[in-house]
Amino acid sequence: MKEKDKIKTKLINKIKTSREEREKKVFKGITVHKQNEEKYQSFTKDILDASTVGIFILDSNFKVVWINNAVESYFALQREKIIGKDKRQLIKKNIQHVFEDPDEFIRKVFATYNDNTYIENFECHVLPEGKRKERWLEHWSQPIKYGLYAGGRIEHYYDITAHKQVKKSLKQSEIKLKSILNTMSDYCYIIDKDFKIEFMNKSMIEKFGNYTGKICYKEFFNYNSPCL
Repeated sequence: MKEKDKIKTKLINKIKTSREEREKKVFKGITVHKQNEEKYQSFTKDILDASTVGIFILDSNFKVVWINNAVESYFALQREKIIGKDKRQLIKKNIQHVFEDPDEFIRKVFATYNDNTYIENFECHVLPEGKRKERWLEHWSQPIKYGLYAGGRIEHYYDITAHKQVKKSLKQSEIKLKSILNTMSDYCYIIDKDFKIEFMNKSMIEKFGNYTGKICYKEFFNYNSPCL
């Protein structure tokens, strides 16, 4: 083989090897990208979308970047219809009417958009209508400080309906207990963990006066500290 042909063959092999190496890098890049995409889809679908905590992610202009299934359920929204929408307009048009006190909800949430520097937390009562269930939600939101959506905000909505129902049941039981104690001729009182008198029945009040809100060991025993 002539020297010229050898050089040509060597050059062709070098080009071929270089092309194969580039193709391998491209294929590897595609594979890594696909794996990352699959991980992201798994993270959003298997974790965030399966969560019972409602999640709004907003960009720096407070437009909706993403919501999960819980938000769709709580507020009767459809993800594909609200992505990219201004959250203020979305609240006015689609969300505010679900609450018992829409004006208070708007006041608190809009304040976080006007001053996106602090954490907000409050409870809100969702009223039932059609397929929407009555529920109590706890709003937690905070600014996004880093990353792609820095300057935006993330909002969480926790379903605290069961907690509210238990609290209501306990309150009803407490009222019933106090009603029973008031019918007794014995002296009865209830104190909290700090020894403050929460309740005195009628018989005790008639005998000793009303010391509700006072520290029991100071009023009844003239002690400066509890006898433990």
